[in-house]
Amino acid sequence: RSWLPMVNSLVSIGDAFGVSGGYRLRPSSDLTADGRFEVRTNPATDVLADELPVAVAMQHDVRWSPLRSAVVVSASYIAQSERMPRLQEIFLRVTPDLPEARYVWTDRNGNGVKDLAEFLPETTPYEGTYARAFLPTDSLDGVASVQARFRLSLDPSRLWRSDSLGGWRRWLRQVSARTTLDVDDKNRDADPVRIYALDPSRLLREATTLSGRMRVAQELSLGRGTRATLELGLSRSRSLSRLSSGVESRTVTAARADTRYRIRRPLTARLLLVRDENDAASDRFATRRYRIRSDGVDASLAWSSGSGLALTGGAAFASKTDREADRSATLWRIPVETRWVWGRRLTASATVESAFVTLRGDGGRCSGVLRCRLRSAACSRSRRATTGAPRRTRRSCRRFASNSAPRFDPQRGDDDASSQRANSASNTSPDATPSIVVTTATGSGWRR
Repeated sequence: RSWLPMVNSLVSIGDAFGVSGGYRLRPSSDLTADGRFEVRTNPATDVLADELPVAVAMQHDVRWSPLRSAVVVSASYIAQSERMPRLQEIFLRVTPDLPEARYVWTDRNGNGVKDLAEFLPETTPYEGTYARAFLPTDSLDGVASVQARFRLSLDPSRLWRSDSLGGWRRWLRQVSARTTLDVDDKNRDADPVRIYALDPSRLLREATTLSGRMRVAQELSLGRGTRATLELGLSRSRSLSRLSSGVESRTVTAARADTRYRIRRPLTARLLLVRDENDAASDRFATRRYRIRSDGVDASLAWSSGSGLALTGGAAFASKTDREADRSATLWRIPVETRWVWGRRLTASATVESAFVTLRGDGGRCSGVLRCRLRSAACSRSRRATTGAPRRTRRSCRRFASNSAPRFDPQRGDDDASSQRANSASNTSPDATPSIVVTTATGSGWRR
């Protein structure tokens, strides 16, 4: 029985009936399935009009890995009914070295008031001094939430363990592929069953979706374990958000080709080609309507020694064109980074980068920046490391130093690249954790 608090008393609003259960299946060593579910009637629909008549919560996971895990198929599904608040965006002043600092404020009307429409994406890398955040409001909506992920991975090298194979088998061992499909939608559709059933005609609709995202990605790797490797990637994502300030939608199509060649044991050359198409629309802010096509080239040369010292230098070029307006921009970057791992406890990195940006349209202007960044981190050993595994701790500290280093991506404005930078520090090994991190950044620039 459900009760609703009133003045100095509790009032019964009806009886709720529900059923719950779960299952775990292991029909074979390469097939597993787990799930749990709960369905309950909601008697509060007469009092709270935005509540769904039936509350649902379920989760299902399936994994199939036949042929010695050369083929891995995994799928996960999460559905639930909930009350979700409307979100209100705010912009916080932060330091430029943070990966979330991607916006700048331009006082267009000269009144000194920071309006939402006056926050624009940064032009030069590390120019932004504001981060975008979201706060919940008092407005709540009953929604049907669904999250689904499907992943298919192919790794033929698991079929043949021997490296002495020849012919087509040797070539096939150097190939791997992965396909990913992600769906995330919080929808207030009148028929939640169709949302739970992943009806494409009901997902990501401006009239009913509060927050949603759909992404399809394909990755292909060639030449694994050889001196020359090639990684190809193609992805397309569409997101929709209903905020207190209006509805915003975004579609991003990205293609990349990343090739690496090991010249000698300490020297590795890299060439990265990127093409992005970023289309955004907003029903309130004209500054958030654009159709930008980006082309980028990043060439770098890396040298590493067995004593923990690494040096990376290169040049990056990116060209962006806004098809919504007569605007374009070109960006040149020359980054140089050095990284040093000392013993098992200390890592240090230093980055010097110069950038030059030219804008055409909106008056046209040029800007340049020279920036230096120092970072040091002290790694503490875990319990397992202190009980007789010092070598593993050293490798973990090196891995932390590598993951914490900035990525020289010419398309830093892309969501995927920024999320990788934001999450890179958390992808460390559990054997070593950074106990002290010190970051210092300085720079100078000019604009005409």
